[in-house]
Amino acid sequence: MSTMLKSEITQAILRECLAYDINTGFLSWLKKPNKKTCVGARAGSYVSTNGFRTISLFGKTYPEHHVIWCWVHGYWPKYRIYHKDQNHANNALANLQELTVGQCTLANSARKNAKGKKHGIWWCKKRERYISEIMYQRKKVFQRTYPIDQLNIAIKERNQKLIELGFHPVCK
Repeated sequence: MSTMLKSEITQAILRECLAYDINTGFLSWLKKPNKKTCVGARAGSYVSTNGFRTISLFGKTYPEHHVIWCWVHGYWPKYRIYHKDQNHANNALANLQELTVGQCTLANSARKNAKGKKHGIWWCKKRERYISEIMYQRKKVFQRTYPIDQLNIAIKERNQKLIELGFHPVCK
């Protein structure tokens, strides 16, 4: 395959080269991309450092989920592709969603020690208090601590702060 810019790679070109299984999230080759790869083989490779899969097309490497997005929807994603189950290698169509950076931040799952799986509110053993926090673009924009009997107040105040910052409340 010859070199091609990302802007030149269309849905039609992708569909000529690759097959996609929406249930497994696997891409496979319809055309032989190089001497080492066979037609029908799974396309792309797993990157152990970040858990994502990548695929080399027309001389460049792309995140596999971006290629899949273009293959399915006909355009390259403008925002981030969010993996709903947090497994970056699971590129099944039902697991992918295009979100802005802010939406991705809020969509991330609650911490393992979150109280009742409330996003952004968790129990700190060391302080013996609930910690309520809001992160945006990897920066903490809100944090407060609450005694054990004030979980409902923590949820209410965090939701108020989310609205104040322009987000939608997550906790109920």
